[in-house]
Amino acid sequence: MNDDLMIRCIPLGPMGNLVYLIADKKTKKAAVIDPAWDVPLIVNEAERYSLTIVCGLLTHGHYDHSDGAKELARKFDIPIYISESEIKLYWPDCPNLKKTRDQEKINLGDAVITCIQTPGHAPGCQCFHIGKHLFTGDTL
Repeated sequence: MNDDLMIRCIPLGPMGNLVYLIADKKTKKAAVIDPAWDVPLIVNEAERYSLTIVCGLLTHGHYDHSDGAKELARKFDIPIYISESEIKLYWPDCPNLKKTRDQEKINLGDAVITCIQTPGHAPGCQCFHIGKHLFTGDTL
């Protein structure tokens, strides 16, 4: 955690996946990285800190990282970002799905998230760089 960013790591699901809730402390705008398994628990965690979820970020489209994306997008009418390189096989059934490119920037309040394409585990794997932090999903 740094002075401007709040990070909550939420282990969820039978495989011990890590869902991240990241927020700009000043604006209280939050993103959910790899929304999966238990969207109500993720939402409760955001509400606990009075955060407004404004987007979802998918490191890749495998179900254990994305099975909550549809519910999250519908609940808040927010964009869910996925790499343009992810193949249709791994695209979640989700409204408001937005394609990202390598080095694309996404604003989160006063913070900026940079998408970094890291194909390997899946064709469209991507990492998210924000402040001093890098969120890698299943990238090795």
